[in-house]
Amino acid sequence: MATVSGDSHTAEVENPAFSPNGQTLASVSRDGSLKFWRVPTPDDQVTAYADYELEKWTRKGEFEKSDDYQKRLAKRFEHLQQLQAEARPQMLNAFGNTADWQSFVLGEYDADAETYALTSARWPATFKVKVSPRDAAQFRAGFANRMFGAPELAFQAGTIALKAAPVVVNFNGEPHTYSITR
Repeated sequence: MATVSGDSHTAEVENPAFSPNGQTLASVSRDGSLKFWRVPTPDDQVTAYADYELEKWTRKGEFEKSDDYQKRLAKRFEHLQQLQAEARPQMLNAFGNTADWQSFVLGEYDADAETYALTSARWPATFKVKVSPRDAAQFRAGFANRMFGAPELAFQAGTIALKAAPVVVNFNGEPHTYSITR
């Protein structure tokens, strides 16, 4: 996290905007400057969190014996790995609860595979949802009012990837649960 001001701009920042792929932030200032910022990747964020927590952990306590402090510092690498391992599921959970990962557009129905294609500006991959031919028309009609359950997310190639997610579509007055997959 960073504040887009101070040495970067000499006046207030107005109208910050993310690039369509979310990897760059542009900031425009009243000083007439335009700046572009690389948005940290999830791996960058995990590293920053772990480094911050490790820095606090490595401070010698006021009443800590020197031998105990040296023994603790000898476990620094293991503690860093533990912090990174703890950060990843927390980040995935936070992403699933706060990010706009649900912006799917319903594509064509493949009757042979019994699947609808789903695309999203948020996810580069095409997803699918298995729907029987007898339910395909009702699914399409109810998809506009869909509701999603908790997504299955993972770190993949330095970013967060969607593995699967439940989607509930109401038709005939009843909820029907399906699974979005890759």
